[in-house]
Amino acid sequence: MGLSPDDFELEFIGHRYDLDGLTLEQIATEEGVEDFVILRDPMPRTALLDYLQRSSMLVSLPQDSRMAIPSKVFEYMVYEADMLVLADAASASAELLKGTTASVCQPTDVPAIASAIRVGYQRFSQHARPEPLAHEVRFSRAYQADILFDAIHLFAKSGATDLIDLTASPTEPASRTEGSAGQT
Repeated sequence: MGLSPDDFELEFIGHRYDLDGLTLEQIATEEGVEDFVILRDPMPRTALLDYLQRSSMLVSLPQDSRMAIPSKVFEYMVYEADMLVLADAASASAELLKGTTASVCQPTDVPAIASAIRVGYQRFSQHARPEPLAHEVRFSRAYQADILFDAIHLFAKSGATDLIDLTASPTEPASRTEGSAGQT
């Protein structure tokens, strides 16, 4: 698209960690995008919320558990910004965001990620902002709590003594272990 750092930038805010022995600065330089990348140290929550308010796209990076939904996903839902969530298609995040305007892409699917960024940039360049996902009732705490309590009620009512083994590998089917509700 012929963009320059004046048109487009990637900001990373928080602690800096190595990825396979490389810093984010080294990766950006290797990829030739160092002029587009801005690294910011952690900041107070109020300053961070202001930053997020001005962002045109918010990205949730891959997590180490496909069963957990990062709190950032829920935090990002209140902003008029495109959401890009890098997650496995079988993850809880992908299931939650199904049918929304959020882009959920496999972390290794570079063409899909590029497409989501392109669409977000085009919307931004037209001065359009998406409606926050938090406006959907299904994302409210009360609605989500009802889902949890309904599941607990069904489990308790069933008299089941089996629990799902949450330590099973995500690529293998979860095994079931005998036990009571107090054991994991």
